[in-house]
Amino acid sequence: MESAQATYILFSVRVEFGRRWAAAVEKKGRVLALRLPFRDRGEAARWVRTVFPGSIPGGSRLLRYLRDSVRSYLGRGAPLGSFPLDLSPYTGFQKRVFSRVRRIPHGGRVSYRDVARTIGAPGAARSVGQALKKNRHLLLIPCHRVVRSDGALGGFTAPGGIRVKRFLLELERAVAGLD
Repeated sequence: MESAQATYILFSVRVEFGRRWAAAVEKKGRVLALRLPFRDRGEAARWVRTVFPGSIPGGSRLLRYLRDSVRSYLGRGAPLGSFPLDLSPYTGFQKRVFSRVRRIPHGGRVSYRDVARTIGAPGAARSVGQALKKNRHLLLIPCHRVVRSDGALGGFTAPGGIRVKRFLLELERAVAGLD
């Protein structure tokens, strides 16, 4: 039996600091990755080819719906909803972190320390941060909602770094009426 091939879609998005690009990858009806913002289409395509070699361009219903949802989120702050994710490459600890982070409400913030405590690993705040560095599902596993215990934003390894994290948090909080 032939295994299904991963497919991807590249699409433009508008963010506070201009037009950028995003990449979404899926296989067998599960999202393998959502990554943004890339400076241009070529950068997004190179990332896909590097991280998911052999994947092919495709416009599955799932990827088109994800694209439209991301654009709506970035344009109006609309919640993304839930998408089926492929978490098979991750460790058990990372999956527990991601599960907890997926439950942070739209517009909310939780500290790395709180995530560690609620998954039964008190004292593992740094490990939570390291797990979130591996997150390939930006926005779907909303790691931007995890901040330091003192309220500072902490790190963010997605393209655009802390600037993007701040933008996403401010977008959500404004829509949720929290600012």
